[in-house]
Amino acid sequence: MNRREFLQEFTEPLLTNPAEPPSAPPLPAIQAVPTAGSPRRYAMGARILVEDARAWLCRDDGGFYAVDAHCPHLGCIVRPIEADYVCPGHQSRFNALGEREAGCTPRGLRFLYVDLDAQGQLIIDRQHTVDPRDRFMA
Repeated sequence: MNRREFLQEFTEPLLTNPAEPPSAPPLPAIQAVPTAGSPRRYAMGARILVEDARAWLCRDDGGFYAVDAHCPHLGCIVRPIEADYVCPGHQSRFNALGEREAGCTPRGLRFLYVDLDAQGQLIIDRQHTVDPRDRFMA
């Protein structure tokens, strides 16, 4: 059995329609402006995944910033490695400013708008991007 025959035999039962490749399960809806909690929750140097926003909320000496956790290639959730981010799917690598360093991704990561809501909770607005050097002071 050659490689092509093996792969066809292995994947054919997984497909409901062999002419169409399997698709990823749909992602749950994202809140337009998810809350990330009180600024006091985040220590200096923190990089926490806010699942409702699908973004990494980070805090440094300048303040708070949010990095879109979706890899622009196929939407995998990127993971922080030291100061950088790496996609576990195809190993695309992004530097601390979200710029593409390596891999098959077509572009870098987006930085998202961070603010406080009326209750003093941090919010991440996925509809608005900002410069990677922008920080929100809280």
